[in-house]
Amino acid sequence: MGWRGIVRLAAAAVLGVWLAGGAAWAAGAEPPVPHRIERGILFDELLVGYVDSTGRVIAPQFKWGWAFHDGLARVRPVGSEKYGFIGLTGEYVVAPTLADAKDFSEGLAAVKADEGGLYGYIDTRGAMVIPPRYYRAYNFINGRARVNIDGVTAYIDKSGRELFRTPYIDIWDTDGDLIPFFEGRKTGFLDMTGKVVIAPRYEASIYWANRIFTEPITPMRQDKLYGFIDRTGRVVVDFQYSWAHQFKEGLCAVSKDKKYGYVDTTGKLVIPLQFDEAWNFSEGLAAVKVGGLWGFIDRTGRMAIAPQFLFRPFGGPIEFHEGLAAVRTDNGMGYIDKRGEFVIAPIYRLADDFAGGVAQVRLLGGTAYINRQGEYLWLPQP
Repeated sequence: MGWRGIVRLAAAAVLGVWLAGGAAWAAGAEPPVPHRIERGILFDELLVGYVDSTGRVIAPQFKWGWAFHDGLARVRPVGSEKYGFIGLTGEYVVAPTLADAKDFSEGLAAVKADEGGLYGYIDTRGAMVIPPRYYRAYNFINGRARVNIDGVTAYIDKSGRELFRTPYIDIWDTDGDLIPFFEGRKTGFLDMTGKVVIAPRYEASIYWANRIFTEPITPMRQDKLYGFIDRTGRVVVDFQYSWAHQFKEGLCAVSKDKKYGYVDTTGKLVIPLQFDEAWNFSEGLAAVKVGGLWGFIDRTGRMAIAPQFLFRPFGGPIEFHEGLAAVRTDNGMGYIDKRGEFVIAPIYRLADDFAGGVAQVRLLGGTAYINRQGEYLWLPQP
């Protein structure tokens, strides 16, 4: 059977999935969040749409489209420089009339109505709830957002009340409870009142920077080596590691003398330096490399899935998402469960992580999207 025949058969299967999913939705079930899809190969021809885990499709029709947040996706129509927001059905909730817009976060989105205008914040109904008065405005994280007003960096709460102003311009937004700022190459930290609590004397890692100080200690670099400091700036672990990730699930991968292990949130090395490479923990397991192949360990350091997989193309992290991990073999890429068994055969040239029950995969004919059962939700157009 040729490629077009495969597409026709898969399209019929997708229609069956869509009809079955539609019945569940009509019965009052919470609709799944659509996943961004692309149609076309050349940039000038590329269109963006969405598909959810039931196969329900918002047809590719947008020149630009971003992921759904708070039930809304930011889009830009073909032939327009304006932005709007669509809901889960694909209908516009906020018309595409905005000169600029950020994604929704914590129920609010920074938008600018006109070129040369100022940013304010709208709610998920499209109502302007924080008036436009900011030269720059960023997403809300833990109830606060960074803005630029009167040429100064400030933080506001979700009512628009100004929390504090700071003279520092180069600042990172993180999920932690301290705010990193920079003077040259050195990193310091502000607390939630804007007070400098750690003077800029170390270098922060740019990798997974959003996770800085999500735990009591965080990795920092000095003289090309990594150690760990606490929220007062006190050095908890001496600068001795050649590399350190950020903490995830209470453990942080570190490297010394070309071997990797893990430290806990007290700075103790709880999984010895023994692996050739290591990734962060995700859903209780972490990918590690031994003898040129990748497997997975549990939080005790026990090998839960024996090393047998190849490195993921383009260097992406090998992690579990929604109970499945995209892994690579000599035959191609597929998905394993936490027992290490293939639940979706390794038949793809490339495979991305699952999000919202949908994953993007690459076939010889182009990009497709599958559900957790390996069923095609969207195939390249013949």
